[in-house]
Amino acid sequence: MRVTQRDIAARCGVSNATVSLALRHDPQISEETIERIHTVAAEMGYVQGQNQAARRLALQRFGRPVINHVIAAFFSDEFYRQAYSMRVYRGILETTTRARFALLTATFTHPTDSAESHVPAVFTSGEVDGIITHAGTDAHFYQELSRYPGFRSRPVVSFYEPVPGCACVRFDDEQGSYQAARHLLELGHRHLLLCITRELWADTAGPRVHGVQRAMAEMDLDEHRHLHLLEVPVGWIHPDQTMTFADMPRDDGELFPGLLDLLCRHPEVTAILARNDSIALRAWHDLTRAGYRIPEDYSLVGYDDYTDIPDAHGENILTTVHVPLEEMGRQAAQLLIDQTTGERTTHQEIVLPVELLVRASTAPPR
Repeated sequence: MRVTQRDIAARCGVSNATVSLALRHDPQISEETIERIHTVAAEMGYVQGQNQAARRLALQRFGRPVINHVIAAFFSDEFYRQAYSMRVYRGILETTTRARFALLTATFTHPTDSAESHVPAVFTSGEVDGIITHAGTDAHFYQELSRYPGFRSRPVVSFYEPVPGCACVRFDDEQGSYQAARHLLELGHRHLLLCITRELWADTAGPRVHGVQRAMAEMDLDEHRHLHLLEVPVGWIHPDQTMTFADMPRDDGELFPGLLDLLCRHPEVTAILARNDSIALRAWHDLTRAGYRIPEDYSLVGYDDYTDIPDAHGENILTTVHVPLEEMGRQAAQLLIDQTTGERTTHQEIVLPVELLVRASTAPPR
């Protein structure tokens, strides 16, 4: 016969509520009592969670909140192959482990697909307390998912960028771009090349573009004359599209279409601001293959600090903006857990500071 919490309570001489709290390691119960109840439960062969479905239905019937101590993190396919995403994932895992929450990892390819055909039943049946999601996920996906009674009103936390109706953890990208541009301008550079998608360039309120514009305005530079655009494919700026030095081809193949041509048409450009380190690595490859030197001919700045460009001694030379990836994962997980347990009830936005790391890829222009 199944062993119930009532059986454990009778054996220990405590209430059912005390057993329930002790099995969840609730701080209201002393460590001594928790240890004793867990020992008795193990001796009696109690399987925690065996009656969870019935318990969840009973609580829902009376309008009481259900906490499964399970949260989910959504990532794009093959995120585990990317150093960038795995650092965020480690931060999430550290926090959920410490809080004694289970972490369910889910991946998707087409977030606009219907939730029913796209998501495991644990989401729609109420077995997951909330979701951490990449900001690139279509908001339509969560709007559809919220139609299911098992997920309705569950909290969602996004990272990188806000998702409507969700809490958010992101980096201070405007300040990061400002620091990078200001560093180049203070070195004496006056014409900067910004490698970015046209969508982000057109969004003048976008934090990456706005940071560069603010730095130029402080130096009394006309952005229309001194800031140049090189459009890159959308996939190149996605954080999962991480390149490493080992991935670079050893032939003379061009990785960055249009870069050398644009620099020939604008010889006044002396510094390059890349959207992330992968783009900086692509630029470095094509420039050095063409005979240019960094930083003697062009200064180069990356973003995110997850890819090295090593010198002859193996030292990373890439000046970049460091973003705290593990901390973003930790903050997102803690924010979701706090919303699940009722410690936070508002859709909060947490903005994490960034830091410019000056290395050998930047120098005053010749």
